[in-house]
Amino acid sequence: MIKIYRNPRALLPSCVFVFYTFTLVSILTYVPGLISDSSLQKLMLVVLPLISTSGTFLAGALAQYFMRPQRVALMAYSGVAIGAIILSLTGDSVVLFCVVVSIMVLFLGMIPGSALAMIPNLARNPSEQAQGYGLLAQFGNLGATAGPPMFATAIAMYGLSGLVVLVLCICCFGVLFSLLAGRIKAVV
Repeated sequence: MIKIYRNPRALLPSCVFVFYTFTLVSILTYVPGLISDSSLQKLMLVVLPLISTSGTFLAGALAQYFMRPQRVALMAYSGVAIGAIILSLTGDSVVLFCVVVSIMVLFLGMIPGSALAMIPNLARNPSEQAQGYGLLAQFGNLGATAGPPMFATAIAMYGLSGLVVLVLCICCFGVLFSLLAGRIKAVV
């Protein structure tokens, strides 16, 4: 059992994925509450999950035809980090806040598409591939469970600044694991 966690070809896509679930569930849950305009708040509750799904499809296309999935993940985490920095500078503009959050969620949506594409790209055999998908499910549950309480605490204590700092920290880990995954020679 522990052998699965020692195999970087199976483990690294899940490490990239865990920070996505950690962040996206929290962003979808708490960020609309930071929007003061009630009509925009309701709109964002509907639109953000759709934007995330679009990002996943975009990442799949990019990973299939243009670049390695590890590069897509690296680009996605970098885009989220840049968006978080811009988010801290939006000031009182509610519309600009919504646009920046939407762009961040698009980049966040690209992460699962790239992580899922990494598994067959890195796995040497069907067994390794199955292990990779199993780890992805485990780590996804871990991120979805641990993320929201941490984001709730950061937002409750520090507001938007807490959100931005936590997103930047998470993006650092996402970039790190994307770079590590990029160092493994692809099988395909």
